[in-house]
Amino acid sequence: MNTNIILNDFKIKPSLLLLPLFCSTTIVLWLYHYGALTAGNYVQIQKNYFLFINSKLSVFPNTLYNLTQFGDALIFLSFLTILFVGYTSTRLDGARAGWIAAVALAASPMWIISGH
Repeated sequence: MNTNIILNDFKIKPSLLLLPLFCSTTIVLWLYHYGALTAGNYVQIQKNYFLFINSKLSVFPNTLYNLTQFGDALIFLSFLTILFVGYTSTRLDGARAGWIAAVALAASPMWIISGH
């Protein structure tokens, strides 16, 4: 089974990397254009967009409530993802690999920061 996975990795086309590379480059160039590659300027751009969006959405209180509930659900779903990764890895590679994958994901600093 591992031989098939290794052979499939070699079949990935380099052209599949063009879209993510284009999107990343576009974001960096947009941030550079607005001078937001420093932390202070980046916060200022976020503040301006937040105030603009807040002024437009403040007339719809039900929508704001639903967006808040959606954000709360996303936090809960991030915990379910850890269980899903553990279960899927257990089914594919065995119990030890599944729990190692789940613990590694749960202990990852980026997962902890973005999931809360």
